[in-house]
Amino acid sequence: MNLVSKDTAILITAYTGGNDPEYHSCGDNEAVMRKRMMTKTLVKYLKDSGYYICLSAHSTLDEETQNMCHSFIYDSDNRWQIDGVPNRPNHGVAEMSAIQNGLNVLSRYGFKNVLKLCYDQHPDLDYPKLIKKYESLNKKLVTLQDSCAVGTLCFFADIQFVKETFSMSEIWRCEGAVEVAWLNSIRDKGLSDQIYPYSTYEEMLELPMGSIHHFSSMQGNTLYDYNY
Repeated sequence: MNLVSKDTAILITAYTGGNDPEYHSCGDNEAVMRKRMMTKTLVKYLKDSGYYICLSAHSTLDEETQNMCHSFIYDSDNRWQIDGVPNRPNHGVAEMSAIQNGLNVLSRYGFKNVLKLCYDQHPDLDYPKLIKKYESLNKKLVTLQDSCAVGTLCFFADIQFVKETFSMSEIWRCEGAVEVAWLNSIRDKGLSDQIYPYSTYEEMLELPMGSIHHFSSMQGNTLYDYNY
């Protein structure tokens, strides 16, 4: 395969609904199909970027989408709680497992860095340009950060750093938002200086202020206009 980078890969995480009615009902079939279309569209835009594409999903996806990736991981375990931990079921547990599944594959192939995206983000951004910008910052984690949390919707990071600070062994931290849990883990390990913080996703992704960051919201299962 002809890749522009042997060090950096792109990881997309996806849950488009349909196999976990206990904790997350996706709604009607139209919503499921639109989310799967968003996933396919993002992969289609990225497949010619020159970067290794790994798609890690907790829901099944069509063969065409899979074939546009270098690696496709399907893990049906979309639990929000593992062995009763955390006490408050948190969707971040499922997202953490999807991320770790992808990082394990990327590590096996020797990749050092990852740009993590969610399936429903803008597909037509200049991601190669953004990757080069993030690489030049020389930090272990580049993402949104405020006083109490770091962003998980998308981030650029050293893979080993993520594996060590966002480990499934620390899901006990997820009594609140997973973004808070991750920052607390980083702080407890004395690694806060390894974060390059952006104050907004617009700044990080070079979007106009007020832009939608992703097109599917868990709050009320809202789907925003998707013009792709």
